[in-house]
Amino acid sequence: MKKGRLLLTAAALCAACLLAAKIWAQPAQGEQPMRHGQGPRDGGPCKADIEKFCKDVKPGEGRIMKCLKEHDAELSEACKNRGEKMKAAMEKAQDACQADIETFCKDVKPGQGRIMKCLKEHDAELSEPCKAVRAKAREKMKAARAERKAKAQEKMEEGKKEMPAEGEAK
Repeated sequence: MKKGRLLLTAAALCAACLLAAKIWAQPAQGEQPMRHGQGPRDGGPCKADIEKFCKDVKPGEGRIMKCLKEHDAELSEACKNRGEKMKAAMEKAQDACQADIETFCKDVKPGQGRIMKCLKEHDAELSEPCKAVRAKAREKMKAARAERKAKAQEKMEEGKKEMPAEGEAK
């Protein structure tokens, strides 16, 4: 039973990572937001710390996060603050969805988005706090998609302006 509870807690933390990733990507005051396809190496308050302490770490599966945690005492204040925001978001998401994961997804193997898929399949049955956390994450993803679409449209329009008219030389 203890192993099952541990797996559920791990699954809740995995589910919370999606929300935390959104917070990680949010810019601190005065900095540029990260864009789609960017990771912590590409922007944000931890960029310099990652380049300094984790430059040889292969991204993915939490390796950069682990590296940052190993260098916690040496990190910049801005990066430490971002880490605290992520931790708080993960705890909030875990608290909000833990009971739902135990109820609806107890037999689901964590990883590769399986817990999130399970929660989505039971969306109508989820507790209000879990629904609220999921709705907030969906809103942020929707806003990010709209922003990417607007930027792509803007680039297309810029490209059209720079193209010479038919018959004109470059």
